[in-house]
Amino acid sequence: MKKRKNKIVVFLLFFLASSISVIAEGDNSPIQPFKSQYIPTYFYKTLDTALHTEIISDTGISRDFQPIQSGIDFENGYTYWYLLDFDSTAIFSVEKCFLGFYLVDQLTLFFQNKDSIHQMTGGLLAELPAENNQKRGLFPINADLLIKGRYLLAKINHYYWKRPMYQPILMSEAFAEIQQTYLPLNYLKAYIPGYLFLGGMLLMIFFTLGLFLINRDFTFLYYLLFMSFLSLYLFVRLQPWGSWLEINYPLPFIFFNELIQVLVNISYLVFISFFLQTDKDYPLYHQSIKMIIALLGVIMVFQLIFLLNANTAWIEQYLVQSERIFMIIYSIASYFYLWKVRKDKKVLFVIAGSSSFLLGGILAMLLGNIRYMMIGALVEIFVFSLAMGYRIKVVQNVEEKLEAEMDKIRLKALRAQMNPHFIFNSLNSVRAYIISNEQEKASAYLKKFARLIRLILQYSERDTINLSEEVEALKLYVELEEMRFQTSFGFSIIPDEDLPIQKLRIPPMILQPFVENAIVHGLSSLATEKKLSITLSATDYFLLAEITDNGVGREIAGYKKKIYAPQHQSMATELTKKRIALLFKNKQYLKNIEVIDLVENNKPKGTTVKLQLPLMRE
Repeated sequence: MKKRKNKIVVFLLFFLASSISVIAEGDNSPIQPFKSQYIPTYFYKTLDTALHTEIISDTGISRDFQPIQSGIDFENGYTYWYLLDFDSTAIFSVEKCFLGFYLVDQLTLFFQNKDSIHQMTGGLLAELPAENNQKRGLFPINADLLIKGRYLLAKINHYYWKRPMYQPILMSEAFAEIQQTYLPLNYLKAYIPGYLFLGGMLLMIFFTLGLFLINRDFTFLYYLLFMSFLSLYLFVRLQPWGSWLEINYPLPFIFFNELIQVLVNISYLVFISFFLQTDKDYPLYHQSIKMIIALLGVIMVFQLIFLLNANTAWIEQYLVQSERIFMIIYSIASYFYLWKVRKDKKVLFVIAGSSSFLLGGILAMLLGNIRYMMIGALVEIFVFSLAMGYRIKVVQNVEEKLEAEMDKIRLKALRAQMNPHFIFNSLNSVRAYIISNEQEKASAYLKKFARLIRLILQYSERDTINLSEEVEALKLYVELEEMRFQTSFGFSIIPDEDLPIQKLRIPPMILQPFVENAIVHGLSSLATEKKLSITLSATDYFLLAEITDNGVGREIAGYKKKIYAPQHQSMATELTKKRIALLFKNKQYLKNIEVIDLVENNKPKGTTVKLQLPLMRE
């Protein structure tokens, strides 16, 4: 608890002192607790690795030193010498100070020790423990170490990354300690957008994972990989984790950072290939994607080769820069090609999303601010999220169309099974007339039968027919059955007065099997007056048909058994039930056939069959 209070006190003192401190070149005030000061510094770059402090002093090379200015970067492969001039700086009024260098690969600091020049090493690649201050670029310093009482010399080598030059900063021990322990409030505010962005990316990753598990569409999987690689690439650039990883694990950090960039491009190309189905719709673009992915794979191999040797690591930087420029050119060329040959809206999503990310990446590269890439990535993720939603909709539409086509095929198959059943019964009737030598009746029957067959053949090619056409076919069928059974069935069709039978659609011959059952199993064996009626009505969503006969009833005729046993004569009824079921997409409406036994004085008085069909209008 005491240590915690001490830290809070130190923290408050730090911000209090920082608010009145002056951090500027040429400030002659002494370094006080919680104070810091930039040191005027001059640099000299050379390819000569044999230079040392004595040569620089003896040959007058120091005259060629240039002042460090903003916008100057270290170039890989060169050795840099720093000349730190402490003449304009009144320092060391406190016991201990630190000289800080911002993230350098390898640094040697030369200082005066009595009559000779000694050195201290540090930097990210120095063979020092991670917690060592010199590995972080912090060197303990006092006035006695200055060469000629005024200067310090530093030798800097960068092997892996092209970094900007910064002036070294002299700071008190307290300032150095707090700088490594606490983050200023303005730093935290600067990090918030980046972490909010990554939080949103993480949510999208889990959401996309869920979509993949539900749909089993590999497009979502490759989109997930693309977002994951992109998130990792941007994560290591956020502070303070980026600096912490770079300081504690410099080589793994460098390898990861360099290779992940190429993996982002590869995963993106694979995702685009699956999303656009380039193998089918854009074969030329598909071939180019395959070639580019292979090229990127080769680039990754050369990256590893160059990075494994510090002397060739600088080449990898040029390789990565070349890869970036090449991908920019390839992306722009792809946009023009896809726009020219586009086949659907998916291309528009790809162009809009990719160009946003590309613009953000270019701005980040030119302006040196990763936020531009994050903004571009945010726009891209938003656009691609819409694209994935659009893809789901397209896939659903395709599935619905396929299912509809399958339903049509099933319905046609069922009709194909029904028509022979009816034709077989009719031909048997003609055969009976011929055997009994009733030629006129056979001729009249054949005439009506030929007309009905013509209607059936016409209707068989159509998914639905006009309700009035169904009524006409039913009347003709009943007339044939009356001729076959040589009796009248008192048949009538009664539509509601306001039912527009000319404008309603119905599957062809959907009512005929129930009329046939009423005649064959209910009325044919009835000795008294026969009556058969069909009433038609409609609700907002359904067409209702009631087929009523005054026959002997299901119990006597075995009607129930024949309806629910497809292996018997009622096969046409069972097939019709399947046809009706296919008309309904919502299973709650599948109970659409109801059979009611009519009873009077405890005696069967016939049967009513109620059918519920989807209401279809022209």
